Amino acid sequence: MAAAYGLKERLFQVYEATAPEEAWGEYLNWESTIPPEMAKAFRPVKTAFRNWKPFILNYFDDQRVTNAFTESFNAKVRAVYRNGRGYTFERLRAKVLYTDMFQKRVRVQEKVRVRKQKFEDVAMVRFMCMGTAMDDEYETRIQTWVANLGVDLSTLEQALDSGKF
Repeated sequence: MAAAYGLKERLFQVYEATAPEEAWGEYLNWESTIPPEMAKAFRPVKTAFRNWKPFILNYFDDQRVTNAFTESFNAKVRAVYRNGRGYTFERLRAKVLYTDMFQKRVRVQEKVRVRKQKFEDVAMVRFMCMGTAMDDEYETRIQTWVANLGVDLSTLEQALDSGKF
């Protein structure tokens, strides 16, 4: 048991690497230390690392961001799909995308420059005399609207966890 625990902890050290090449080297070094009697137990880890190598090594490029949240969220959706009667993927997708309570909306304000409303002949004379529109023909206004940012994942996750979905 201690040997398996030691291998698991040593695998975590791979993620302390600073570059993809270094991480791959650390992984290969770790893989070579697996005793033959434990090879079967660690086969899923080896298979996953080899199958997903480019994606795992992307973690070491810049941001060090994983898709753990997405994977966890997908597992919850799959559980709802499994437990739901009559749900199809299309229905679940539509419910997620179009249910109003899951939409995240924010109030947006933006400064915009708009042309002042003037008599057309005065504006035309100014334009023809100057060759360009004069700066005093514009004014700054603040436009406000509500932007729909789509499905709010935290709200959807709470609904999945609580069984309200």
